[in-house]
Amino acid sequence: ATAERGRTRAAGRARAEHAAGALTLALEQVPAFLATVDHTMLHDAAWQFLRLGRHLERAIMTATALRHVLAGERRPTLRADEAVLYRDNPE
Repeated sequence: ATAERGRTRAAGRARAEHAAGALTLALEQVPAFLATVDHTMLHDAAWQFLRLGRHLERAIMTATALRHVLAGERRPTLRADEAVLYRDNPE
């Protein structure tokens, strides 16, 4: 049982390292691709569509960040005698 747990942990670490490597690669390659597209692609409808997607993604990330910040300000004060459950992220 102990050996099996050790193998499971090792496999979990290997998967985590693989995922971290893939994430690092994506974080390096995606900006390089977007820079190449921005400098070499004709600024036609397809380029505008890519730009629109980038701006929409930024707007969604900003709205999500604002929602979490503003929700933190309205968080009710919990007292020990109240039986209230509050979830930080309902998603």
